[in-house]
Amino acid sequence: MLWRLVLSALKDDTLDEDRRLAILARGAAQLAAHRLPDGRRPTSEDVVRAAFEEFAVVIDAAQARTALRHQEESSRRRKEGPHHQEEGPRREAWGQES
Repeated sequence: MLWRLVLSALKDDTLDEDRRLAILARGAAQLAAHRLPDGRRPTSEDVVRAAFEEFAVVIDAAQARTALRHQEESSRRRKEGPHHQEEGPRREAWGQES
């Protein structure tokens, strides 16, 4: 699902710029995490670099940190499984809350 959103964000010029950058930042965060040695967590600088090198977009450190937080939360939820998910508002799409 992530990569479909990333591809859409790269192609769709009608997408809101903030939402587009949020999606691309999350893709960059995942790329940065996969490229590092085991045990090392990506930094916001790693995410900014991946976004620029892979997607030709410039994101700021705040966008990178938000993407890293989202990635950590998603990773934690996957490890805990569906029976441990917290109740609360569901995110309908990246960059938007219900």
